[in-house]
Amino acid sequence: MRDDHGCPSIILEAIASQDLWIWHAYFGMPGANNDLNVLNSSPLLNDMENGVFPQSSFFCNDNEYAHGYYLADEIYPEWPVFMQTITCPTTFKRKRFQVAQEGARKDIERTFGVLKKRFHIIKNPARAWHPKKIRSVMYACIIIYNMILECEGKSISPFVPDEDEAPSPFDIDDPRRDNQILALRNKSIHESLKADLVEHIERVRTDIVWGDDVAGNFSGKSFQWGDRCG
Repeated sequence: MRDDHGCPSIILEAIASQDLWIWHAYFGMPGANNDLNVLNSSPLLNDMENGVFPQSSFFCNDNEYAHGYYLADEIYPEWPVFMQTITCPTTFKRKRFQVAQEGARKDIERTFGVLKKRFHIIKNPARAWHPKKIRSVMYACIIIYNMILECEGKSISPFVPDEDEAPSPFDIDDPRRDNQILALRNKSIHESLKADLVEHIERVRTDIVWGDDVAGNFSGKSFQWGDRCG
């Protein structure tokens, strides 16, 4: 149980883009967990660590970065794959970055709101007792939700299976895997990317299009059984 809910809960970790399309969902950790606990057990970064992720390099402020990133809040680690806001900006440029990041990050909140509005079985207290059955209901709702977006033509970039042969994963003892893990957790790359994004937003602040650079908005939410969703 979590003190802020006062009843048993299960956390949903999800990634959504600007069109509210859910790209990733991990549901099934009951108990008093926060977003960081869920991240440590989720398969979110497994493909990146194993070298089987699609190519997603991009340029920002004339510098190239090997991986996309997710918008997140301050609880997540300072890794290149996560981009947090600036808590206490000291310049106008950093303030504009804060406003842009926090504004775009609200897409995940909108996604959870639309998901609960479409499916009252999620909004209302869960009637199933077994986490496995609750997990199946949640994943079914997410799949149908994405199907509705696609059928209504509201998805900007729906998932299209890659026809090319997927790269083979690294062996568990492959040094390249260790180097990849270190790169995904490199704080200096994170700081460099944040500085470049601050300059980039300052340069194009009158016409910001987040969908070009941002892989998705990332958040964890608690879906309870015994009370309304948090």
